[in-house]
Amino acid sequence: MKNHLLFAFIYLLGLNLLPTTSQSQWIQTHGPQAPIVMRFGLSGTNLFAGTQGAGVFVSTDGGTSWSTASDGLTDGLVFALIASGQTLYAGTNGGVFVSTNNGKSWTAASNGLTNPHVYALAVSGNTIYAGTGAYYPMPGSGIFVSTDGGAHWSPANSGLSSLEIYSFAVSGTNVYAGAGGTVFLSTNGGQSWSPVGSSLSSGNIGALALSGSSLFAATFDSGVFVTTDVGGSWIPANAGLEPNWVSQFALSGSTIYAGTSRGVFLSTNNGTNWSPAGGGLPDSMVSSMAVLGTTVFAGTYGGAFRSTDGASSWTEVGPGLVSSEVHCLAGDSTNLYAGTEGGGVFLSTNEGESWVRMGLGTRSVYSLALKGSNLFAGTELGTFYSTDGGASWSALSEGQMKPYVNALAYTGITVLAGTAEGTFRSTDNGATWGPVGAPLTSMFVQVFAFSGEVFYAGVYGGVYRSTDGGEDWTPFISELPYTGILSLAVSGTDLFVGTSDGQVYHSTLNGSAWEVTTVSTSRVQALAVSGRNVLAGTASPAQDSGSVFLSTDVGASWSEVNSGMPESAIQCLSARGGNIFAGTWARGVWRRTLSEITSVASTADRLPVSFALRQNYPNPFNPSTTIRFALPHRSHVTLTVYNTLGQQVAQLVNSDIAAGYHEVQFNASNLASGVYFYRMQAGSYVETKSLCLIK
Repeated sequence: MKNHLLFAFIYLLGLNLLPTTSQSQWIQTHGPQAPIVMRFGLSGTNLFAGTQGAGVFVSTDGGTSWSTASDGLTDGLVFALIASGQTLYAGTNGGVFVSTNNGKSWTAASNGLTNPHVYALAVSGNTIYAGTGAYYPMPGSGIFVSTDGGAHWSPANSGLSSLEIYSFAVSGTNVYAGAGGTVFLSTNGGQSWSPVGSSLSSGNIGALALSGSSLFAATFDSGVFVTTDVGGSWIPANAGLEPNWVSQFALSGSTIYAGTSRGVFLSTNNGTNWSPAGGGLPDSMVSSMAVLGTTVFAGTYGGAFRSTDGASSWTEVGPGLVSSEVHCLAGDSTNLYAGTEGGGVFLSTNEGESWVRMGLGTRSVYSLALKGSNLFAGTELGTFYSTDGGASWSALSEGQMKPYVNALAYTGITVLAGTAEGTFRSTDNGATWGPVGAPLTSMFVQVFAFSGEVFYAGVYGGVYRSTDGGEDWTPFISELPYTGILSLAVSGTDLFVGTSDGQVYHSTLNGSAWEVTTVSTSRVQALAVSGRNVLAGTASPAQDSGSVFLSTDVGASWSEVNSGMPESAIQCLSARGGNIFAGTWARGVWRRTLSEITSVASTADRLPVSFALRQNYPNPFNPSTTIRFALPHRSHVTLTVYNTLGQQVAQLVNSDIAAGYHEVQFNASNLASGVYFYRMQAGSYVETKSLCLIK
């Protein structure tokens, strides 16, 4: 048992309490608005959007405006949304949640689910169906049913040949399920299932839809099929439907809409023919669709859009749906640019009060470099450049650059680009490019920093320095015991290095001596400097949490300054003017005034506001995994692991623990593969989650 326990105290309660100001917390800016909407849900005239990482949003005016509806929703990755009367159900990466007040608050409802990754939901009468195993095939997957509003779930897999459930469709007491590449039917509340005809795909059934007597099935590799006799024959229905990957259906009268990897297609003759819908979608990868009245909605990997003319044209939905993954920030005294996942580049000229799309709308932008009106953007397809501040873009010619440009640096006329296949350099403002010298010729650079004409590069092998404009590189940190470098920052004559084990190394620029401090147990994903102030942004391995930390003594000590920030990984930081900006995973860009960050160190910034037990990571695991929890005040904590028979197999914690964020490592090397449950109790707070050991 002694190997089971390893505490890492992320931050403890300080002794000095300083007065707060009226704005002593982080404030979410109004963007960038590039959400990945996984599923839409309808309840009366209310339209709900389940997003990738930011929870649920609701619109009561047909998508004109949106507000968050995620209170109590502890997992922000929402795969499914469905309404039954006044009750709303959400299937998430962390189980099922229920709301009885239009999303104002949610409660967990996962008792009995042995796979918490719920990708599909359906309601038939008093029975709720939950589909698991999609994307997360693990022991305990398949279909679960509940007849008491989600309070208890039971497996319902009799007759299924696959336990990877992607989709449901309901017609009265007939419930159809897409399990693997086959459609199954249950007429007895899920007690048994029988196949509907033969298998349709070697992949999976991503969506099902009923239109009159016709059942449509969308596959991930073979397009659309339709059956009109529900029992036998499936007919391919792909005429005019260019892609094979179809993710979602939506119905409006006799019109069927299909969301695909190449945009929206529609059919008005029961799938006999399909035609592409109108333009206006900047991203062709459609993840979700819905119809509310005469308005059609499409969620893409680059934002959410609506059409009021039968999908002839599309416009972006109204403000408030702020759910974008921000990889990078770059700015000057006037402009702040944000690079997003699947949404391209956004620009704010008013400190984040509003954001404008600046092109590259289908690209994931991992890095940005700005000098004057020249802007470089590193994407999964290579580097793009703009000479007019992002108004127009050009791609570098083929052969000059490799894909996945994770790092950029720009000073004078020299531009450096770190890609998945080595580092490249331009000495004429990006007009021509060539590989740099060894050893960075083939290394994947994570981050650049520079001081004058001296460049620093962080790689998984340490830090390298170039004193000749990036042509030749030499190791800069030879004695660094941990070499997973994720962030760099230069402040005057000081260099700061953030690592993937939560430490920050500090040295003068000549590297003569190094000092190290532990900021967090999470990765130091971002660093920013403003004068003598250094800020560090952290991210958990699962990207579901992180914090901002401040050092006012050149990295010797750190304080957490996270009040108002939601639980989300901090992916980038930018200090400009009197503000500090933080780009997050799925929560957009947040802002806080630098003056109050450096003067306020209240307990609100140091302590959690509520108890919380987090999902273990990694999961599934072999043989070790990490479990994190939060305590708003000192408590006696027990954290116990049980098998599926309810027998205790490990006790990880049984002691008084101080307020703060903590984590414990569970080593299951002496246990058999299977599903286990871990239960935390702290006073009246009790929470149970499942984990999966695969050896």
